[in-house]
Amino acid sequence: MVIEYPLVPNLTSQSITETVVVTIGYGGAFIGLLFLYYYRLKLRRGIGLNALLVIAGVSILIVSFLLLETLRTLKRAP
Repeated sequence: MVIEYPLVPNLTSQSITETVVVTIGYGGAFIGLLFLYYYRLKLRRGIGLNALLVIAGVSILIVSFLLLETLRTLKRAP
């Protein structure tokens, strides 16, 4: 049984659709982490736009990892 892990954007071993999905997933995870890093200290002032951006960052991060995990699980299926 061959498991292609970790998923990397590589046009020679994956279809173009899978490569695009993986790239979007990693990009979304990166953007989510950037939101978390940039706005982590500004939350002490109160709930506002910064808090919403942190929530958006966490949501993007979670959805991206779920997308990547779903793709990896589908690739394992016989």
